[in-house]
Order: sequence, then structure tokens, then C-alpha cells
Amino acid sequence: MSNADTRQAIATALSTVSGVTGYPARPDALSEGDGWPQWRGAATHAYAFENTWAVLVVLPAGDVSADAFADSHGESLVDALRPIMFVDNIAPATLDTEAGQMYALLISGRSE
Repeated sequence: MSNADTRQAIATALSTVSGVTGYPARPDALSEGDGWPQWRGAATHAYAFENTWAVLVVLPAGDVSADAFADSHGESLVDALRPIMFVDNIAPATLDTEAGQMYALLISGRSE
């Protein structure tokens, strides 16, 4: 699968989770529940290239709301991504925007 195909597959998978809208690239205007993949490089593994991905999902503002969204959606997001990539890690993150920082969920993983 090409990286472009993988990006689209990740976006489609994200959109299967209630309250999340997947995009193949970061949208210009960010809203709660927006998610997209970022390619982080590739390395050889067992005679094939293994691509590394970061998948970001925008969380609601405020610690309590962000934690509640992550708690209620985290497992569903990982389950949706499993057919496309092996998920290595899920962690909180922040995104820098013109309006200031936003909370996000960072899901890291690998695909062929």
C-alpha cells in the first residue's frame, strides 16, 4: 500500500469512531474530534520497509473534558486503526495553532 493509500485508510478508519472525523492531512481549521495521520519515516524490517505514523486527534479544551474524550474514545480509535497499522503508543499531546495550544491524542504506530 502506498503512503497516500495508507493516509486515506487511516482517515477512513478514524471516521468510523463516533465523534471523530478523519482527514488524510491536517485540516486548515481544527475542531474537536478532527484526526489525521503524519508520516514519520520508514526503516527496513525483515526485508521490507516499515513506515512509522503519528495519528493526531484533537481533544476538547480543558483538562477534564480532554481526559474524558480520551478515556471514552481511546480504545475505539486503537481498534479502528488495527487493520491498517500496529499501534505502539497512545499519549496526550498539544498542538500549536494560531489561536494557541490545543489538546490532542497522539497515536503512534507502524505499517508496511
